[in-house]
Amino acid sequence: MANLVLGVILLLLPVAPTSVTLGIGLVGGLVLAYTNREQLKADIRGTPLSIFALWLVVPLIASVLFKQSIIFMGIWMACFAGYFVGRRAAASEMLTESVWTVPLAAIPVSALAIYQVWAGVQTPIAWIDNEMADIIKTRAYSTFDNPTMLADYLALTIPITLALLWNASPFRRVWGAGSLALQCTALVFTFSRGAWVATAGELLLMAAVLMPRFLWVAASAIVVFVLFGPKSVTVRALSVFTGGDSTTKYRLTIWKAGWQMVRDYWVTGVGLGAPAFSRVYVGYEIAGTPAMHTHNLFMQLLVEIGLPGLILFTWYCLDLFYNGYRQLRRHTLNARLQPLFIALLAGLAGQLGHGLFDHIWYTPKNMLFFWCGAGILSGLMALTGGDNK
Repeated sequence: MANLVLGVILLLLPVAPTSVTLGIGLVGGLVLAYTNREQLKADIRGTPLSIFALWLVVPLIASVLFKQSIIFMGIWMACFAGYFVGRRAAASEMLTESVWTVPLAAIPVSALAIYQVWAGVQTPIAWIDNEMADIIKTRAYSTFDNPTMLADYLALTIPITLALLWNASPFRRVWGAGSLALQCTALVFTFSRGAWVATAGELLLMAAVLMPRFLWVAASAIVVFVLFGPKSVTVRALSVFTGGDSTTKYRLTIWKAGWQMVRDYWVTGVGLGAPAFSRVYVGYEIAGTPAMHTHNLFMQLLVEIGLPGLILFTWYCLDLFYNGYRQLRRHTLNARLQPLFIALLAGLAGQLGHGLFDHIWYTPKNMLFFWCGAGILSGLMALTGGDNK
């Protein structure tokens, strides 16, 4: 059952209403938790994740908007349920069949993104830097709230799709490669620099582990594309190093205000969810700079759930990646699953890296995707004793 629920979540995640996907994850996770009660107790007892989950009750109670924060507590519960679904699915031989829904779902999402650019769909002016408005007319967003959220989704689907192609049948390699090409093209058209950097790092890490001889080839290909690709891509990519654009200035202003909020709410945070942030942010706004969030995942967590919550989340992530690294060093994982394991390890790290420059969980879709992936990764480690719960 876990594989069926996971497959449905991953298939519907980018295209169905967020409430539907979260509902499936929550109900499916609760049913699995009930039918696997003893296993659940063993999985969560005294773990970094369980302690972090318990802490979320504190910012919920202390929230400046308690009723709205209850909704976001439900989102967190759905994500934790998705984590348990992924962990249970990892124990099945049908895991890869469930995960193949990722490149399948990415086809219409990526195709729509490419169409938006081809058709010149009007883009809100706030999405484009003033300095680049003459060369970037449209940023693809497909079924997501904005280009950054789409880019973060693709930054995780791309390494997963590449890993699935590793041991795929000829037929699946054909359509899987087509899906991968669409995803990469759509990612470029989001013009999200943070996602570009994250994805490049993910692919280089996968090359270093799976094909070390081709590491320099992969790195050179990325550099050549950036330097000699379309002008819009080159200018946008190089602005990462030059700075000075309106987007960077906007973020720096919000981060300054965010730190001031942290100073006053560092213990419990302002409460779960963007509404609680917005309610308090107006009192700290600098130079009339509006914001729905802090444009930084870690600062957003710090503002919402306080310093103890951020420490617990960081503890969980470090524990996850440390155990993943140990797993790779031991070489005990099934060779058929190793590419997927590395892809998830790189993809989740890349998503968090992207989170340094934006609040990537502003859309719960990406939040659920992350926790499902973390559950699969943790479940794969549990198969060989290198557990992370």
